[in-house]
Amino acid sequence: MMKKIISFIAVLGIVFTAFVPGMGTVHGVFAADTDTVIDTALIGSDLTDGSDSDVMLSEETDVNISIISEDFLLPTGGVDPIIGIGTELDEDYDPPKDSENELLEIKGIKGRTLNSADPEANNGAGTYAYDRLSDVQKYIYNSFSNAVASFRGSDKYREDLNDENGSVICEITFEEDQKCNADDISYALTGYLMDNPQNYYLINYYSYRYKTDWSYVKITWELDDYYYSYKNRQEADRDIENIGSVWVEELQDIIENNKEDGEYLAAVRAHDLIIDRINYTYIPGTTDPQTAKWAHSIAGVFTGQGAVCEGYARTYQYLLNKCGIENVYIVGVTQKNDPKAGHAWNAVKFGEEWCLIDVTWDDCGKESTGSNDMYYSFFAIPQNEFKKMHIPDEAGDSGMYELPSFSSSDQHTYYKYFNGYANGSLTDAASAQAVYDAAASKKPDFTTYLYFSAADSDELSIMSQLIGRFSAYSSSYFGYVFRIEYTDDIENPATEITLTPDKLSIEIDATGEITAEIAEDSDDRILFTLDENKYCSIVSKGKTATITGKKNGKAVVTAKTVKGKAVATCEVTIGTGIPDPDDINVWQNGGKDYKKIKLEPSITATNWKDSKGKTKAGKLVWLASDEDINIEFDREKHKVETKIKPTKGSVSNKGVVTAKTAGRLYVYCCDTGSFDVERFVVEVLASPSKLLLGSTSGVTESKDALKKLNLNAGETGRVYVCPFVKDGTADEANQYTVTVAKPEQAQYVSVSKVKMSSKGAIYFDVSALNFDQAKNKPATVKLVIQCVQSGKKASLTVVVCNPVTAVQTSDLQGKTTLAKKKDALTMKLDLQTCIEDISKTTDKLKIYVGNTSVALDSDGKKVIADKGATVKAKFDAKTMKLTLTAGQDAGQTALVYLGANNSQTKKTALFPILTVGADGTVNLTAK
Repeated sequence: MMKKIISFIAVLGIVFTAFVPGMGTVHGVFAADTDTVIDTALIGSDLTDGSDSDVMLSEETDVNISIISEDFLLPTGGVDPIIGIGTELDEDYDPPKDSENELLEIKGIKGRTLNSADPEANNGAGTYAYDRLSDVQKYIYNSFSNAVASFRGSDKYREDLNDENGSVICEITFEEDQKCNADDISYALTGYLMDNPQNYYLINYYSYRYKTDWSYVKITWELDDYYYSYKNRQEADRDIENIGSVWVEELQDIIENNKEDGEYLAAVRAHDLIIDRINYTYIPGTTDPQTAKWAHSIAGVFTGQGAVCEGYARTYQYLLNKCGIENVYIVGVTQKNDPKAGHAWNAVKFGEEWCLIDVTWDDCGKESTGSNDMYYSFFAIPQNEFKKMHIPDEAGDSGMYELPSFSSSDQHTYYKYFNGYANGSLTDAASAQAVYDAAASKKPDFTTYLYFSAADSDELSIMSQLIGRFSAYSSSYFGYVFRIEYTDDIENPATEITLTPDKLSIEIDATGEITAEIAEDSDDRILFTLDENKYCSIVSKGKTATITGKKNGKAVVTAKTVKGKAVATCEVTIGTGIPDPDDINVWQNGGKDYKKIKLEPSITATNWKDSKGKTKAGKLVWLASDEDINIEFDREKHKVETKIKPTKGSVSNKGVVTAKTAGRLYVYCCDTGSFDVERFVVEVLASPSKLLLGSTSGVTESKDALKKLNLNAGETGRVYVCPFVKDGTADEANQYTVTVAKPEQAQYVSVSKVKMSSKGAIYFDVSALNFDQAKNKPATVKLVIQCVQSGKKASLTVVVCNPVTAVQTSDLQGKTTLAKKKDALTMKLDLQTCIEDISKTTDKLKIYVGNTSVALDSDGKKVIADKGATVKAKFDAKTMKLTLTAGQDAGQTALVYLGANNSQTKKTALFPILTVGADGTVNLTAK
């Protein structure tokens, strides 16, 4: 019935569609797989990757800024509207004296007894809406709050629910002087939902029935059908408790240890924890926000499933509530009068000022890449700036409460507060160093990054000279914001790391610890990551990670030292290690751990009596079928009559399923005593008979497969896994592993876990860390990619080169002007590769001269020199000696460049050497 009501409302236009493209464009977000270095040779021309960047640099700059090749959209549409529908009861309706279901229904109560917003309860509820209600509205609020508390404590909560009983019901009887109306119901129940983010399972819809004189009201609030399953509620509750309690403990420690600004620091940290945990999630294969309830609640964040804006804002509200930090949850739109652009955000009270914060829009990470990039562009910026893209619902709309007055100051922004606000102060190297030192001195302990803002590209270029390559994000308020990983405070990097244990087995709901061991004298920091949070969760602190088992399966924990870049892994097995049937993990061509799976029935064999009263033992009979069928019994003889010959698999008399052919297999456990039947649905998936690798998804021929990947040190390349399976279906990404064939070569490359994009493409990223310094040559690394089920493998050779990254020139010898035909000068060039103390390079070098600029061919490989040269150049790549003489065309400006073409990667880099003015004056441009 509920689904029919919702569908009807949607047709009427009350429930609006969910997504509108974002409010603007973000340029310069770092993305390793689309990394582009801006060089002075490209200034004023189009970027070679086709990027549409608004970072325009002056000709004097030489800046390493990463540019993304696609726009970052600020997502909207992730809010479900709150809908309430009332129906009038007959005037002579007599409310039942006893509840039909005493576990789910409860009479209305006076006062605030058992109100979930009470401080002593501290279950994540707030009081902002409650405090603004009238007495009768508080009475309704409290009554329903008590009903929810009763539901959470009932046996029903620990059972699976359905359309018949999957709701919380509250009956309220009013006294003569305490009558309510429809507005009171709306304000009270909307306020309750907005105050209580911990009730993740309630949908944004309620209904109520009332007597004409309003002496009686019966409220029905349904659970989302995903949370009819106690298993799904149990998983959400477990992660909220396990992860949430650790987060809250950390936030409370921050508050306690920082008396003056503890609440501000805790609000920043809560913001970071959410963004680090998840990314904005879309419906797979689309650009529409995920509609599943978990994405609109705190559950999606803590389980790691993902979230949309409602989930981000609700979780932020929950954490702040748990810490006693005054805040308010806000919903509205991002484009006026456009209901499709629904959005949610928060306001937090710092001192006496209410500051606006949009955690969702501060998350610039991507679900497809697993990145967790964050910037504080919408953290406590002035309300007049914030409201340009955020229009809150007005007080009175659907029971919405009145909002406070918001701050017009920017003193609580991250960049001002932590001394990273550089706008207008960067004029030279000294000022850049001063800003950097100020930010470093006030860096919070809980982050490894320094964040800065810069007014324009000139300031970006000044900061670039100090810190080198960084990512830049175009902010509507700050200009450009960027971050760098801060390792200056680490004096002794750890280049080796081990995990104890390196293999861990834990049971479901049990915990285990993994300890990272590094050199005793090292002060390096350690980062723990988990490749799969479906089977377990992870909480790390210092050198220890605590793993909690969630369901049968396997996962990998990775630990990395921040500055030393050492990496170690631990394989975690939860329960049996074989995923549950619900995880659809039986494979037709798989190994022994995957081809078979044992099902555990909840029913048991029941004894029965024959016609003579003699007791007979029942037994469990297992059947498998290609189709969903009804099982028939011979009820006199207590035997199963149904005969089946499945083709997709079989099941033994002990419930062990053996997979044969890809498809859906229905398995039945039948009790011959009681005639009870328990059904299991098992998906049999095909596993690849062959693997191919490609630079793009969809490689179909072996001759097109990627065998070799050439990268410069510091670059990242993407490799797609293209599985060939008999029925044409692809496997899940988490069933592939990629490893370095020789562990000692892990110093040259790092490899991401295998992931699946929103469009279903399976891929992994390879980051080139270093070339072979010992032999001063490119490093060659072999990677092995394997399908767990079929055992099929593919290999890839990665070559890491050392490109020229900078050029220095010696003093000029000979004439310092080239005004006359026979004037000449010589100099020597000193090259710097990605490691400064290496002077040799894999690049082929050539000098180019032009009268205006030099550009790359469309293929990005060759360089064209201007034929109207005013300077002639002779270059000896062995001695690095450059000789220049005056050309024929006096009176024109000449530009001289070094072109370094990498023979391995086939990429060309240009470096400006000098400029010859129209009067023949020579000016060096290389450092």
